[in-house]
Amino acid sequence: MAWLLFITCVLLGCPELLRGEASGPGSCDVSLRELLHAFDSSPPPQCGEDGSFLPVQCKFINMTDRTELDLLYSFNSFPEAFETFSSFRKFFPLVSSYCFCSDSRSRELQNTGVELLLSDMYDTAFSGLSSGRSFSQSNIYRVLQRRMLGVRLALTGRFRCPSACEEERRAAMEAGAIFVPSCEAGGSFSPRQCQQGGRCWCVDPAGRELPGTLVCGSGSADCPSQRRLALSRLFSGSDGPVSEASSGSPASCLSLLRPLRDLLPEGADPTSFLSQLTEVLHGLFPSVGGALEALSRSSPGRLQENLFGGKFLKNAAAFNFSGVVAGPGPGLQRNQDLVRSVSRALEDPSFLSALQQTLKDLSRPASASLEQVLTPLLRSCSDEEEDAAAIFVPRCTPSGGFQEVQCRGSVCWCVDSEGQEVVGSRTVGRPSRCPSRCERALTSAIEKKSNMAAGAELHLPVCSEDGDFLPLQCIGSRCFCVDADGKPTTEPTAGAVTCPERRSLKSSAGRCSEALADVVAFTRELKSIIALSNSSHIPLGYGFLLAEGLSLTPEELQISQSEEELQISDRLLRGTKAALRLAAFSTVKMLTPPYRRSYMMFMPQCDADGSWKLVQCSYSTGQCWCVDEDGDYIPGSLSSRSTKLPNCPTRCQRAEARFLLSDWTKGSDVSTTSPYRPQCEQDGRFSVLQKGGAAGWCVNPRTGEMIQTATRSATGQLTCPSWCQLQGLQCRPDGSFAPLQCDVTSCWCVSEDGQEVYGTRTARQTGRTPSCDRPLCPAPSITHGALVCRPEAGGRQSCDLVCNRGYQNSLPVSNFLCETESGQWGGDNTPMGGACQTSQPLQTVWSSQRWLLPSSCSQISSLQPLLFSLMTSRGLCSAQFSSSGRSASLCDDSSVSLRCDGGDSLRLTLRWSAALSDLPTSDLPDLHDVALFLNESRLLEDVQDLLGNLRSALTSEPKLVSVTTPSFGCSRGFRLNDDGEGCVVCPAGSFSQEGACLLCPKGTYQGEGGRDFCNRCPRGSSPSGASSVNQCETDCQGRGLRCSQQGDFLPAQPNVLSNTWSCFSSEGAELEWTTSEQPLTDNECSVLSRFQAVPGSDLILGAENTEVLQALTSDLRTCVQACAAEPSCHHVALFSRQCELYSTHTLNTDCSSSQPTSGFLGNPQAELFDQLTCSVRVRGGASDLLAVRKKGAEFSSQRTQQQSFVRTTMTRVVSGVFRTQVFSSRQTSLSDAHRFCQDGCSRDACCDGFVLNQNLVNGGSLLCGWLRAPSVLMCDEQDWDVIGQGPANRSCGAVLSRAAKPSNLVLDFGGEKFTFAESALTPDSKNKDSIFSFHAIYLSTDAAAGSGSGSGSGSCSVSEMVAPPAASVQMKFESLSVSDVLVDPQRKPPTLSFWLNKKNYDSQQALLWCLTRCDEEERCSIADLRDAESAGFFSCSLFPDTGVCGAYDSVTKRSCRPVLDRAPNAAYRKKVDLSGAVKIFYEQVSFQKLLSSSIRSWITVTENTKLFEGFTACERRCDEDPCCRGFGFVRYSRTSEVVCLPLTSFGVQTCSEDNMSTWRTQDCKTNEVDTKPEPFGWYQKPVNQWTSSPDLCPPFSLPDVDVSMEQWRRLSDSAVLVDPTLTTYDVIHVSRDIAADQNRTRDWCLKACQEAESCVAVTLRKTESATRCVLYPDTMVCGLSSTPSSSSPASSCRLVLKEPASQVYLRTERLPTATSISIPSHGYLQGAAVETTIGSEKKMVVQFLGVPYARPPIGSLRFEAAQPADWTGTWEANKPRLVSLMFWDELNFFIRLMEENPSCPVLSRPVPS
Repeated sequence: MAWLLFITCVLLGCPELLRGEASGPGSCDVSLRELLHAFDSSPPPQCGEDGSFLPVQCKFINMTDRTELDLLYSFNSFPEAFETFSSFRKFFPLVSSYCFCSDSRSRELQNTGVELLLSDMYDTAFSGLSSGRSFSQSNIYRVLQRRMLGVRLALTGRFRCPSACEEERRAAMEAGAIFVPSCEAGGSFSPRQCQQGGRCWCVDPAGRELPGTLVCGSGSADCPSQRRLALSRLFSGSDGPVSEASSGSPASCLSLLRPLRDLLPEGADPTSFLSQLTEVLHGLFPSVGGALEALSRSSPGRLQENLFGGKFLKNAAAFNFSGVVAGPGPGLQRNQDLVRSVSRALEDPSFLSALQQTLKDLSRPASASLEQVLTPLLRSCSDEEEDAAAIFVPRCTPSGGFQEVQCRGSVCWCVDSEGQEVVGSRTVGRPSRCPSRCERALTSAIEKKSNMAAGAELHLPVCSEDGDFLPLQCIGSRCFCVDADGKPTTEPTAGAVTCPERRSLKSSAGRCSEALADVVAFTRELKSIIALSNSSHIPLGYGFLLAEGLSLTPEELQISQSEEELQISDRLLRGTKAALRLAAFSTVKMLTPPYRRSYMMFMPQCDADGSWKLVQCSYSTGQCWCVDEDGDYIPGSLSSRSTKLPNCPTRCQRAEARFLLSDWTKGSDVSTTSPYRPQCEQDGRFSVLQKGGAAGWCVNPRTGEMIQTATRSATGQLTCPSWCQLQGLQCRPDGSFAPLQCDVTSCWCVSEDGQEVYGTRTARQTGRTPSCDRPLCPAPSITHGALVCRPEAGGRQSCDLVCNRGYQNSLPVSNFLCETESGQWGGDNTPMGGACQTSQPLQTVWSSQRWLLPSSCSQISSLQPLLFSLMTSRGLCSAQFSSSGRSASLCDDSSVSLRCDGGDSLRLTLRWSAALSDLPTSDLPDLHDVALFLNESRLLEDVQDLLGNLRSALTSEPKLVSVTTPSFGCSRGFRLNDDGEGCVVCPAGSFSQEGACLLCPKGTYQGEGGRDFCNRCPRGSSPSGASSVNQCETDCQGRGLRCSQQGDFLPAQPNVLSNTWSCFSSEGAELEWTTSEQPLTDNECSVLSRFQAVPGSDLILGAENTEVLQALTSDLRTCVQACAAEPSCHHVALFSRQCELYSTHTLNTDCSSSQPTSGFLGNPQAELFDQLTCSVRVRGGASDLLAVRKKGAEFSSQRTQQQSFVRTTMTRVVSGVFRTQVFSSRQTSLSDAHRFCQDGCSRDACCDGFVLNQNLVNGGSLLCGWLRAPSVLMCDEQDWDVIGQGPANRSCGAVLSRAAKPSNLVLDFGGEKFTFAESALTPDSKNKDSIFSFHAIYLSTDAAAGSGSGSGSGSCSVSEMVAPPAASVQMKFESLSVSDVLVDPQRKPPTLSFWLNKKNYDSQQALLWCLTRCDEEERCSIADLRDAESAGFFSCSLFPDTGVCGAYDSVTKRSCRPVLDRAPNAAYRKKVDLSGAVKIFYEQVSFQKLLSSSIRSWITVTENTKLFEGFTACERRCDEDPCCRGFGFVRYSRTSEVVCLPLTSFGVQTCSEDNMSTWRTQDCKTNEVDTKPEPFGWYQKPVNQWTSSPDLCPPFSLPDVDVSMEQWRRLSDSAVLVDPTLTTYDVIHVSRDIAADQNRTRDWCLKACQEAESCVAVTLRKTESATRCVLYPDTMVCGLSSTPSSSSPASSCRLVLKEPASQVYLRTERLPTATSISIPSHGYLQGAAVETTIGSEKKMVVQFLGVPYARPPIGSLRFEAAQPADWTGTWEANKPRLVSLMFWDELNFFIRLMEENPSCPVLSRPVPS
């Protein structure tokens, strides 16, 4: 019911629940959380770790009134009561338990409930263990669960509850349903389900039908799958990859079977019993770790009683179940015998010891279940020891099942429908017969009968000696007749029944007929073989004889054989695996039809010099793996089919890893390490010069073998000859290889690294030498190849790209032309360093059909989606694989294609395709199997059936045009190799298109290989074939000018030719009037670029009535800087070092415009001006006069004759524009429009200001809007939505929206609307930021001050007061006083700003408007109203919640005050509405402690509040806070105070509750905060529900730590080994919100390791919510890296990790541990460094043992006072020594001696290192 409520909630009102993490909450978790929200006392369900309902559910009943115990409240209030049964009975003396089996929704299953009395349960060795978070983790529940399953074992023979499949099967059989589910032995649904006599289908593990299934086998016993796997092993070849399973020796089950043979009754099968016992062990122990802990904590004799809380299991074997089942029948007796055997096994020391050792040897994770671990082991119990060379290939029926008889060689046996061998049927030769249908039905009926209730009747078939159904069958006293197949022919009758006799040849003819039948069958088979052999050169019967091991001589065959034929015959008759493979291949190759893919032998892949390539691939299976230099398989490197080849380390890289780890090698490990630390080149080869201390060696770069000792140069540096010189080849003066190499017989070309260029070797006797010149144009270093060029001719040089053997040119061009004069490559093709690539296996498969459909072309739009839908619904678009349980898609958007083929016909193309990586190798191990999988005949039949359903839409029958057999190809980003049997990746700098790799065009780049696209350069352009974004150059970088890091033009630019400096605009245009012989700075040019030169045509000289602000003597820079610093300065005039600054007064400008026309972009009132020019007036008229003026965007204030205008920081006016003037930006400058607009507004008494906007509309426009009483101004330049801190529910600037007509856009300009077509904009300008280049609002200072001018004057229309918002909004807020706010002027909180015109709003209306706006804004928490900077407006400021209480370890235990940068005026805070349902499912965090977490607020749950009400209120509080990432619901143990702690960050999480670690670095002792039992703990909001605007939340970051990376070394993948069973590790999580800086996060984790002395390694890996840091002690292991037979076995040391990680760091050195100290007048004490446990942490200490504190009291000193010890030299204090007995006076002397000499070492005194 809880899950249904959850689904209903999701569908109707709270979709947030679905937006959690991908896994989502479990149904039991949801039910439990709903129970918390319901505030009632319903019994809580018991949940598993995955959130699902546990199969066994228990509740407690009060025996007096039969009421249920409130388990949730009881466990939370008295957790100690659930640790022992005695404690439980003390707290609840009159309570009994009731347990039952439940389904997936916690509903009680029929007839499974059991009342379990608690009076006979006693405390055990496991009692007293602290209970977990919930009742299901307590010892009480575990004992009840085991007792419940013990009852199930005695009743049903299964130590588990009925599975979903078994329960559905029981219900279906009782109801007589047509469909009865088929279940596996373990209770799961069989992958293949069938109706009785009807259709079959495949299901998933939950029993749901899988739609669109192409392949459906019979589950794990799928005969075709097993046969394909066997054939794949047969045809893979002897040099193929080593199986991962064979890398280690599997554990044997014999150690478990031996003790069981003595415990079981005579005749019992130990293997079968071990399988049943495994189920019992799985139910007893939650995991491998739990089993090992239990086995170690309890003695064998008491283990069973400790597990069941008494002798329950022993007694269960004698329980009287006569009231439950039909008397003591054979089934019940067999189950009780099983219980006795299980009971004996659980107290047998030999078996328990073997079990404990087996679990340790298997090395599985401690969290793994016993079923997962032991089930694979059980399979080895039933397998007989076989010849390793033998390969069993099962025989299958045409329908995919197993043939009844299976044979290998001369041995045959019977199998059931699952392919399992029938016990006792194995014989030499074919068995006489297998169990008949009647005998199988009888066995099944007897099994069903044993599980049925008493009195139930079931038909038990009666069979003859030959296994046939007898004609007469009975059910109890009623009998009926059946036919030969066992089908009833009469109804059951209580009276006498006579059935007709059935005559049978077998029953009348005796043994002769059987022999005759065998002869007839053999003769028939012989004739068919002879008939087939007539078409073959070698008779197939001879192959049959060879297979049977019968060799016929040439004389017997009457043929003559050549020597070669005799060798082949001898080889075939050896009976080895190779002989079998040879015979199989010869047969398959002979009989495979043309154009069909057959099996392929594995071919070793070699490098140019004949050595093994690091990566080897099987083109038949599609798998790849790594090998070493000997070709030996590197364990763990086998990869499945993929487009990515495995990353294999080179010989040098492996040697470097071994050396780095050698310092951590344990003393017991035998290792031989290099005398130097190997240094590797970028390509992975050894550096020629290797250093070790002061010495150096020259080595072979391929093998690392030392050639000679390095010498010292004149400067004392170690040097080596080049690799070329070391080999004694022809070298250039700089030591590099000469491109042409020769010996006495031939000459050849070599690459830069000395590799011979394939195909260039030429014999000297020919008199010719190859052309081996190096290119004269810049060329990259060619990996795995070389550029071979011919001599220059006519200013050009022709070069060819030649790849090494085993590599192919991935690009279509291999010849390049160098223009020697320009030094550039001709055309668009340039050599690419990564063009030579190795081939890899094929990656895709596809098949197609073409049909001609008789239908009109108008039907395409309706038929195409219909066909695709039909293909999907009929299973033609997906495949389900039974062995692996995986599925694969076979269709995409191109699978159905229809095109018109004339007026009355359509051409239909159906295409199926799949990536080979999606097809599991366990089901389709070979590409041959993949081709058979896409069987075109089967697809053809299915399509014919599909098209038959469309017959009504077609005028006649569809016609098949062609069928394409399954074909293989390559994924996008690859092309087929030259022979079409593999794929070549398109390297970085290229992309794939139509099956070819092409260079990325200019202006694009591609930094990764295997792509089918190129990225556009974010800035500038790039050459063709660019493989990095760094090759993208901006115009500035291309011109060689001074550029910023982003490639933008810097303002100041030098001219090297003229030795001058100039300023440049941001577009790269030179400002010629700024040219100076003195250097210019960027700051100076930034000021100068804000001005523009006034052309002579716009200059009025000798003007009178001008207003000059200042006249001074200065140069250009000083003059312009003075104007820039003066807001009222408009322009300057400079002549003869005289500078005049002119004001913004209208006297200094003269504007003229054309006559306006009415109408612009659908607005009839707009005034459109064709031309506008504003001239600048200056007083002087000197010939050298230079006038420059500010650009329009630079004016913050201007003054006219009438009034002054000030630019506001607001960017949007909602309304108030009453006149709009429009100019073309192509004809009018922004400065002129600004001046004209301002002058016009100043002359209008009703104009309060204006809005100026520059945009790209209509080819570029300037809009001037005159303002009258604007009601609301908003969007300050620093508001959070303007600067990008977060979104807000408003639009800023000029508002652009879509019109009613979708292709049109509407521009809202202060209330005026303009409409234009979207097509009028360029593609680069179709976003708001690029459309508008300038937008500003200017207000008249007189109007703003309310001086009487402007709209407030009597001649202007009076502004109407705006209707106020509802006063009820104020009820949603609470008033804030100054004391409620923390004022910090240094901290500027995010803000949303609004100005409300006082002419439109009074103070109360303004307050209500402000509160209403805050209520509408999700992220608003505080609203503050005050007077604006402009006197005519109110200022409404909205703030998010800025309150923080502090961190977890420094929390302020009070209501947290919000932080503002100024004291509030009329401030209100939004109340938190805690009513309503919880919106989000909060997931529990499995850590006990949070360090450096950010606590939003501290809310105490009052005593009169129910606990679960407080928990729900805490959830709701986090729901309503966008910054909340979770919360803590904890109890402080000292005060018992329950608090809710909403968190804005989870900070650093330590002390994990999930891991099974035995090693800790953090202090996890119990602190004052209790996080269990439930519902206490830390709860996290799903990550995808975290705020998308973290800048609006209080700032929080990870503290800085000081870590030197010189003390750490990052390890490669080859230097680590993953072992999930590792138990020495510690986990720390750094919350994602504070882990954005990867280096800081890394340093924090490394610092945490450094603070723990025994920690030596750290791994980092990103999870969804945090960066996961795992800390390790020394976990190094060493061994041989290659097989013992390898030519060069070497020691390999690896760091063992619990889990894989993206980053692994190892401490390069540890602090030296001083193990000796100096003792004055004696000498030195030599101690020993040991690791010991101190608290929860392991530390290294130096231990001094057996230190003498006095001379021995013997001889003359026997009765004297103690004398100081007289030892000198070095005292070995690393072992204990004999001591004499101490008397009290001696002991007191010893104590006084220690007090007087605190520095004196003492006996066995450990000191920290």
